[in-house]
Amino acid sequence: MSGRFIVLEGIDGSGKGTQLDLLKARLEHAGHTVWVTREPSESKIGKLIREGLGDATKMDEATIALLFAADRLHHIHDIKAHLAQGDVVLCDRYVLSSLAYNSQSLTLGWILDINKHADSRLHPDLTLLFDLSAQDAMHRIDVRGDAKERYESQKQLLQIRDMYLMLAEVRHDDNVTVINAAQAPNDVHEAAWKAIEAIL
Repeated sequence: MSGRFIVLEGIDGSGKGTQLDLLKARLEHAGHTVWVTREPSESKIGKLIREGLGDATKMDEATIALLFAADRLHHIHDIKAHLAQGDVVLCDRYVLSSLAYNSQSLTLGWILDINKHADSRLHPDLTLLFDLSAQDAMHRIDVRGDAKERYESQKQLLQIRDMYLMLAEVRHDDNVTVINAAQAPNDVHEAAWKAIEAIL
């Protein structure tokens, strides 16, 4: 049996990390082998990206976008290997993240173009888009107390959220289910699990 490729998307502070942990545990309890991964990946390219995200002066936006596209193309080989083994792959961010985040300062057409090699090779069986207002997301980020990254301002998150919701309407190959992430974590989890059950 081939595996399932499930992507978790959403603006910073939307609760993806919490939901990823809950979904992994529930899938394993149901008898599935789960591989958890993320973008940027753990590759050398991914480490370069994380450095750039932590210091907005270190790399310009086009460089970050190109590195994400390269990292993704490399990452797909690992994802496909786990899918071939029948694993459920839970991936924290994929192509939609590049389109939503990088389009704040670069043209959407250019971002689509540099991601077309990865985008044509592998589409998610399900994309869970955890939707949260920019104001609520910034509150969560502030409470968390971590140093803010490149995109973590309310104005940017508002624009990124709007782009995510637009992409969810038009990117049919990504199989997007939008989930209200303002609910209690257990309610968010149940909504996500219902969507996952439909593809298993």
